[in-house]
Parts: sequence; C-alpha cells; structure tokens
Amino acid sequence: MFHKRQFCIDKFSNVLNLSVHDAIILNLEKGIFNETINYCQKKRIELKWSNVDFLKKYSQLYRKIHANITYTPNSISVKNKILDGVFKADNVASMTHEQLFPEMHNELKLKIMAQYIITVLWPSPIFQEFFKRRYINIVKICKING
Repeated sequence: MFHKRQFCIDKFSNVLNLSVHDAIILNLEKGIFNETINYCQKKRIELKWSNVDFLKKYSQLYRKIHANITYTPNSISVKNKILDGVFKADNVASMTHEQLFPEMHNELKLKIMAQYIITVLWPSPIFQEFFKRRYINIVKICKING
C-alpha cells in the first residue's frame, strides 16, 4: 500500500479513536481512493501516484474529510454521523459541503434570499403593491441583522 494511503488510515484512526483495521477507517480511505480514481478518469488524468494531479486530488479529498471531522463547526456532527452509520464511510469523500453540513447551508440560503428580497425586490413598486395588503411583515421576517 502506498505510504499516502497508510498515512490517511493512521490519521483517521487517531481522530475517530478506532483501530486502523476498523471497517469505517478503511472505507473512509477507500472512498477517497475511489473518488480520486473517478475524478481522474473523467478528467483523463493518468492513474499513478507519481502523477502530481492524481496525488493532488487524493490529498484534497483527504483534507476535506479530515477538516470535517476535526476542526470545522460541524466536526462533531459529521464524526458522529460517520460512526453511527448515518453517513456511509465510503461515500463521505464524494459528499458535497452542503451534504456534510446542511443546517449551515440552508441558513445561508435563507439569508441570501432575504437579502435579495430586501435589496432587489422590495424597492420595486410592483412588489410593494403586491405585498402591501397581505404580506407587509415579510420584511420583518426576512430582515438580516447587521
């Protein structure tokens, strides 16, 4: 096994407090390896450890997972979801940031929509007339502090 793969296994084992032979640890690393292969095949990148682009993608996916189980705001949640089987370990590498932390991204989407309503739609006379009678409180609900 290439030393980079063993490095990932060792790090995940330490962070998750599991044996290096545990299926969760091995599947996290396999997921990174498989996702790297899928990405490189789509981009027609040579599948070799000596290929810089292959190694960069593998490292990027490792860092994404490592960050999401160690120091990001959702690290405890992601770690627990992996350990509890909510997130399949071999699929974590292919998950988007929105899938890994849906609560934060839903909140961000609502804030962006509220800002759009306040800055773009609300000044429009058509919008104001439409909402004047029934939905006057929409601005109070959507207003973002700060």
